[in-house]
Amino acid sequence: MDLVRIGESLYYIPAPTNIGVIVFGEGAFVVDSGLDDEAGRRILRALEKNGLRLMGILNTHSHADHCGGNSYLKKRTRARIYAPRGEICFIENTMLEPLLLFSGASPPEEMRNRFLMAKPSEVDGRAEDLAYARVISLRGHSIDQVGVIFDDVLFCADSVFSKRVIEKHGIPYHSDVDEERRTLNDLRESKYRLYVPSHAEPTQDIRNLVEDNLEAIRVVEDNLIEVLKENKGTDEIVSGVLRRMKIEVKDLGQYMLLRSALMAYLSSLRNRGIVRPELRDGVLMWLLEA
Repeated sequence: MDLVRIGESLYYIPAPTNIGVIVFGEGAFVVDSGLDDEAGRRILRALEKNGLRLMGILNTHSHADHCGGNSYLKKRTRARIYAPRGEICFIENTMLEPLLLFSGASPPEEMRNRFLMAKPSEVDGRAEDLAYARVISLRGHSIDQVGVIFDDVLFCADSVFSKRVIEKHGIPYHSDVDEERRTLNDLRESKYRLYVPSHAEPTQDIRNLVEDNLEAIRVVEDNLIEVLKENKGTDEIVSGVLRRMKIEVKDLGQYMLLRSALMAYLSSLRNRGIVRPELRDGVLMWLLEA
């Protein structure tokens, strides 16, 4: 991992999850920490190679590929960890993520992996209270995701994905589709010098990425509505959409993640008066409104 300069005291580390680096003298704060201990080690090596001491970590949200390096980095450097208020409990109690995906029940071993459950780490403060950088709400992908602004550069986390990532996963994960649409529309109107997404190349113009992600939402919703034309229960709807979109499910964790994502779409359709839930013989059905 190498530091790529994008401002006078600002860098990023290209990685599976791009890492922001804000420099103050010989110290540095990082934006997110990667998936696991190995990601943390690589971040630390990159900083030390450039004579920098890690002072703090600012997590944009609580998904494992953004906070999985926290534990290692804090143990090695005693760096302080900051996170958005609504994400702190998930970073400190990482079992909550697979638990929620498994309908609030204790998840089976297959879902207790590093991709869904990072090592827990104690959070020292709220991202919203930091003075050295400004944070803005980018809710939608997760319950309280934030972006980080420094030197007119926006580290925009998982508010947008590259077209390659969208094609790979088929159904990008959002916990709240309506909030995600609002975030994307706000990003389209924003005018920062540079945007650094977590899973796309940095860009001076985010509008193409925004349109790709809005189109991905439209595609999922269109396929979902086609499946809903036949009255179906929740699990039939999930399998129907996966078949229509030719998404191959390889394990339980992937299935529950996709199922949760589709539940967010059903919730959005319900909120807009397009569908309604109805119980029939103990089965939760989703019916298109006339």
